[in-house]
Amino acid sequence: MSDLPRFQRQVQAVGQMLSSAGYDANDFEIQADRSSPLAQLFRLAGGVLVVKRRSTGESRFYATDSESAWADTLMSDLEHGALAAPTDTRPGLLS
Repeated sequence: MSDLPRFQRQVQAVGQMLSSAGYDANDFEIQADRSSPLAQLFRLAGGVLVVKRRSTGESRFYATDSESAWADTLMSDLEHGALAAPTDTRPGLLS
């Protein structure tokens, strides 16, 4: 597969970004997706990068074509609480 080195570079870049931002890179699973309906719908040249946080089960999808700023978007998402565990929004008991 000719894109394998490119994907490996993307995975390494994500791992380095996560580590430099204070996250445990081993808590994240990163997969390339070029065949899902989402990737096909947008006909993305680079496909879709799926980033899943193991400890929370939350996932995000990032377009990785040459025009996208997926790395900046990922870091911005993390800074704003994306991939974090959902907060408990149930109302409290009335006493």
